[in-house]
Amino acid sequence: NGNPNAAATVTLTACTTGNGCQSGPPTAGNAAYTSNIASRLQIAEPGVLTYASDPNGLQLTATLVGTPTGGSVTLNPDGSFTASPATAPMGSAASANVTFQYQAVNAQNTASNTATVTVTFKGGSGLVVNVLDAPSTQPGKTPVKISDYRWIIEEDRTFQIDPACQVNSPTRPATCPPLPLPVPSLGANFHTSYMPVVAAGCVGVAACEAGQTVYDPASQTHKPAVCDIGNGVCRTTAAQQVPVDPSQVALDPKKRYYISILPGNAYNSFTNGGGAPQPVDPTNPSGPQRQFDISKDCPTVANFAPGTGKCGNGMGGAPISAGQTSVNVLLEESPFPTAKVSVFVFEDDAPLNGEVDVSGGTDTFGSAREPGLGGFEIKLWDDAGGSGSPTGQMTYDMFNMPLSNSLAGTIDPVTNLNACPISTNPDGLVGMIPTCPKYESDGKTLSPLVGQAIVANLMPGRYGIIATPAADRIARGEEWLQTNTLD
Repeated sequence: NGNPNAAATVTLTACTTGNGCQSGPPTAGNAAYTSNIASRLQIAEPGVLTYASDPNGLQLTATLVGTPTGGSVTLNPDGSFTASPATAPMGSAASANVTFQYQAVNAQNTASNTATVTVTFKGGSGLVVNVLDAPSTQPGKTPVKISDYRWIIEEDRTFQIDPACQVNSPTRPATCPPLPLPVPSLGANFHTSYMPVVAAGCVGVAACEAGQTVYDPASQTHKPAVCDIGNGVCRTTAAQQVPVDPSQVALDPKKRYYISILPGNAYNSFTNGGGAPQPVDPTNPSGPQRQFDISKDCPTVANFAPGTGKCGNGMGGAPISAGQTSVNVLLEESPFPTAKVSVFVFEDDAPLNGEVDVSGGTDTFGSAREPGLGGFEIKLWDDAGGSGSPTGQMTYDMFNMPLSNSLAGTIDPVTNLNACPISTNPDGLVGMIPTCPKYESDGKTLSPLVGQAIVANLMPGRYGIIATPAADRIARGEEWLQTNTLD
């Protein structure tokens, strides 16, 4: 405060264990890991530090002690590590061990005891996975193999029906399991039908996250990076993930599995404009347009190259039976044909049948009973293949355009008026999906499209449809209950 006479005395005492200031040494425990992949194990943080503790709760880092035996190990300060055996074991009876020692060091640079980590690698099954372009497997064609993809193998515990064993007879084949009581059924086993993950990995370049970069403030440049540490953390010590072939996965020959494939070129059509209308005459881009055709617009293998081609392949998968040694996974070509949803919102006066019962009225399309309702907003929810818990609301189509009512601007051939005047914009985009109004553009002619909407250019899938009244209807005190929806 500017007063030079104000003074204080500070006494500093050395920080020691005796006065309780300095923490005691951390404690490190032994750890054991088992890898379902014969050639590599990667453990995210906290890794080995899960087995270490500090008496005062100080932050810990891990350090490698000595030289690993049986293979190579990279141990990171956060406890995460990767390990690989000197020779990957093959076969269900084979295995390999890699051991290494570590210490946990606290924030006061005090090291723990030395602990041992043992990693057991199960033998790879040698499963041969052939990922093929589906159209190329047709008779008379040469199959095209896809060598850049991500994969995940899960144990298939879903209820299996073997027709040869589903008989209540003493002549059931000897290979069938003993007949329990009660007889197993899907209803009794539904909640145990799930697929625990066995292993996951990638093959190739694009599918292994090559091409990613992060900004380095020190050098003010972008450096190649791969985000495989866990929890979204990236590292700049590699330009891509380490490829791992599915043949390295340990599989029980008595169990069933399922393999899912995501090809490295799956994003091609989305990022490179595949699927958009093409000129009939390539030398005249502004001339007449035609629909995108994979056979014409992606005639060579180069057109399917990950990252550069306009076409790609979609996801796929295949079951793996007990003891199966090879599996073919066929992937359809993309871009996929767009989907279209037709919606009709009407006043359901007889809701028991769940259908529109149009009849009566002075017009030609019967508006006296259960007429269509304009002024309703349509929302589409991505059901991800099954109703009950949608993943989110659909707002954009396959070409990154906002979803809209494709009937907007439709001309009535009888009156030559706009039968669905929901917007004055030429493109009809209004940021939502309203149903066609009651009247045509003159404001007095009844529209035959009232209550209807068509949502085009959707990704193929299953959608839940919800119709909600517009603000003006709510302001008038109207209350509406949706009686049904067809997904």
